[in-house]
Amino acid sequence: MGIEIDGLTVIKGGKTLLSIDHCYIPKGKNIAIIGPNGAGKSTFLHALLRLIERHSLSYRSITIDGRSLDRYYTQTLAQTFAFLPQTQTIDPYMTVEMLVEIGRFPYRGRDAEQNESIIQRALQLTEMTCFKTRKLGELSGGERQRAFFASILAQNTPYLCLDEPASFLDPKYRHTQNELICAIHQDLKMSQSTILRVTHDINDALDYADYLIALKGGKILAMGSVEAILTGELLETLFEIPFRFVQDASGRGAFLS
Repeated sequence: MGIEIDGLTVIKGGKTLLSIDHCYIPKGKNIAIIGPNGAGKSTFLHALLRLIERHSLSYRSITIDGRSLDRYYTQTLAQTFAFLPQTQTIDPYMTVEMLVEIGRFPYRGRDAEQNESIIQRALQLTEMTCFKTRKLGELSGGERQRAFFASILAQNTPYLCLDEPASFLDPKYRHTQNELICAIHQDLKMSQSTILRVTHDINDALDYADYLIALKGGKILAMGSVEAILTGELLETLFEIPFRFVQDASGRGAFLS
């Protein structure tokens, strides 16, 4: 069914950070959320996750797979949304496996054998099985990011929310991270899992997403399939600079500013 939003507003310090009249997020998509700095991209995710103070957040209705957000208790919400923020606080002495086990916290008291199976599957999907006994402080930035990714996969939720997951990564690790997200989305398609990813990289959205939400000034400027709406004209409206689309000999394209 997906997520349906009506009349969502976030106001902080007298400033409107987000104002969305209506938005429908289809289920099972790999969705990129793009826009300039201050567009409300992270705020959009935080509103869905109820990470914003209630006095700053208002909405007519938000439904997740037909169920009102107001009916979600904290534990139920954690069984529905997994969230990878831009930055994470780490305990350098914690092992990778211990971190991934934290992802099962919303299911405490459940079958131990099932929990263990899900943990090992998350490690396998992120290619972190051979690192599971390593301490976080011993890992490279890219390896640590994969460990946190494994932790949110262990939550086994229908929605994965990623706030600039490739930020602070060099081009090699950025490519690896994007390939990982795509591989995981393909693996999760049978369960209709949805990925919502904030990104500043337009070409990441072009290459790896299949659905786009474009924000500017706290409002949705456009949304739809990447093929239908990601154009130079849209990017120029969003970022207020010229863009052109180029292709190499293999036919692979990219937007250049």
